Amino acid sequence: MTGKNRRAEELSNIEDEILENILATSAEDLRAELKEQGENPDKVVAAVRDTVKAALATAAKSRLEKAKAEFQAFRNAPRTPTPAPDFFMPETMAARKATGSSADDEAVKRAAEILHALEQKKQG
Repeated sequence: MTGKNRRAEELSNIEDEILENILATSAEDLRAELKEQGENPDKVVAAVRDTVKAALATAAKSRLEKAKAEFQAFRNAPRTPTPAPDFFMPETMAARKATGSSADDEAVKRAAEILHALEQKKQG
């Protein structure tokens, strides 16, 4: 590990310890410490809230910009047409030639006629 990386890691560890210390301290203790330092706790809380809101807005804007860029890249990407799935292809020679009808077509037509007749009988 280089000296630069080691220093960065040490600073990161110090930041982590400071944050853990702040999070472990009660709100009353934090207010007391701020008052001892001559700070107005309500102003500090408002400033921290504003900072957090700004950070969230910046992060959201960054995510939105990234999503827009990814979407634009998707839209601009070259496309190759995909062939239609086999189930759209006519299965019978008669259907492929668009002439006459096959036995399957006749069976479907007959089944539809029977269903229609049954419904008519049911109604009347």
